[in-house]
Amino acid sequence: MGVDWTQLPAELLESISKNLKIYADYVRFRAVCRNWGTSVPKIPLHLPPQLPWLMLPPTRSPVTYRAIFDLSTDKLHHLYLPEYSTNPAKRHRGSSEGWLVILDLSPDIILLNPLSRAKLHLPPLSTFPKVTGFNYSHISNEYELQCPYRIRYNRSLQYMRDCFIQKVVLSSSPSKDPNFVAMAIINETMDLAYCRSGSDSWSIIEAANSFSEDVIYFQGLFYAVNIDRQIAICDVNGASPQVSFIRTWPLLGIDGDIRYLVGSGDELFLITRYLALELDDTGFHGHNSGYRTRKFDVFRLDWSVLAWKEVRSLGDEALFIGGNSSLSLQASDFPGCVGNRIYYTDDYSENNFHDGACTGDDMGIYDLGDGSIKPLPSFFFYTLQWPPPVWITPNPW
Repeated sequence: MGVDWTQLPAELLESISKNLKIYADYVRFRAVCRNWGTSVPKIPLHLPPQLPWLMLPPTRSPVTYRAIFDLSTDKLHHLYLPEYSTNPAKRHRGSSEGWLVILDLSPDIILLNPLSRAKLHLPPLSTFPKVTGFNYSHISNEYELQCPYRIRYNRSLQYMRDCFIQKVVLSSSPSKDPNFVAMAIINETMDLAYCRSGSDSWSIIEAANSFSEDVIYFQGLFYAVNIDRQIAICDVNGASPQVSFIRTWPLLGIDGDIRYLVGSGDELFLITRYLALELDDTGFHGHNSGYRTRKFDVFRLDWSVLAWKEVRSLGDEALFIGGNSSLSLQASDFPGCVGNRIYYTDDYSENNFHDGACTGDDMGIYDLGDGSIKPLPSFFFYTLQWPPPVWITPNPW
């Protein structure tokens, strides 16, 4: 007599489900039959971070869908997302814990989960401490800011949307943790600013000024890096922020153009990105020219001596960097992902912005083993526009 698979014990089904690492597999598991679906939780909290999707820019005409590229299937899909797709003035300023950080030509800062379409508001741009005024009637000078020397100056709506914030990183998914914290890197002043869930304004971490190359949430604290590869550790759990520093030795100088931090288990990695200017066919810096990535260096922090040690191989790990919160995954857990690779996007788009259009095409897959760069698949037929693509981790809860 055959086994009735629909009547497996709930304990066994739960045990099997906990070995699934891909969300799509978990959804299929629950869909086998009613018994399987009701025997395991609807929300799989045991899953590791998922393989990111690449969210592409909108088309020129307003639409209600956004194209995403799925590495696991090497295909483009279209995600119903009218909250982000119908307004061409909207821009992302970070991707963290499966949520997009969205700005437009207003002071609003919005968190949006592209899968659940849940939406939350962070404190607006006008509440940053060094923003001293805002008035819609002051055309092209709507914001007033104050520099450290008490000199006041103005910025436009478009400038504040595109350039004031480099990226926003979350401590956790807002739908799972109502007490999440958001940390922003401010391009304008090289400050770090944070807000807690429910706050009505942002606060500057004064002691961490200039630690604005990148920031991640790592082992319960925010870690930020400066141009000299020193680390500021920011604890914002108390009434006021506490900052400690890792003064790495030896100093590695200021080689490279962009720096990223990536956490992986107990390991802390530093990624240095090198750019080169590519001129157009005429030999000038014209519409078809721009900066391109030529290589990466990877370092691991040796905690015993507080020194960065060069990493020649990442093994099975794959790193995802750019405008997102930097991420490390075990490549063998996900189809379509290859270990010892850095998957990167263009997150310095102001350098590639020409006359209202951005190629956004400095993105690819860097092989740390032989130094080669391959383009991300499927993009030879997709015309990229502004803003550049961004990695986003599927997070349906």
